[in-house]
Amino acid sequence: MNIWKLIGALILTAVLLIGGAYMFAKLGWIASLQPKAWLILLITTLGILFKLLFGDLATGEFRYHKHGYDLCVLTMGATMSGLSLQLLSDDNLFPGLQAAGPLTLAEFVSSDPVQQSRLLLVFMFLVSSFVALLTAIISKAISSESTPGKNLLALINFLCGATMLGWYVLILVTKG
Repeated sequence: MNIWKLIGALILTAVLLIGGAYMFAKLGWIASLQPKAWLILLITTLGILFKLLFGDLATGEFRYHKHGYDLCVLTMGATMSGLSLQLLSDDNLFPGLQAAGPLTLAEFVSSDPVQQSRLLLVFMFLVSSFVALLTAIISKAISSESTPGKNLLALINFLCGATMLGWYVLILVTKG
């Protein structure tokens, strides 16, 4: 077990999860964060860090490609849950989701904020499902002895997972 890989992943994940939300808000990609957003981010970060530690304990090693895949599946589940809730509600449960940045494109399809949130969540679910499938295929390839460039593939998986983690943060901090 390489403890430094695990510690590096713990630190990087915490920085991406907490720092990502504040960076998105500062760039104007999402609405300003609510005063208690830090609490949501802290609880979520602790949960993901526990997942990392428990996974390392269970397997005896940390693998970046597996971590990237896990983050994609986590995002897929989060968007599926958010979409399910939004489909059942007449209120916009994610009022900050389409507030700024590239996500304002939903305004071209509908002027109704509830429909915009539904559309964005469907889009996010489809993309996160595709990226989860992609990272699963890459993880499978990494487990084959004949696959060249395993470190590059692991980096691609981790970056895909980190990107999906950013989407997960977006869903968390835009919840009304």
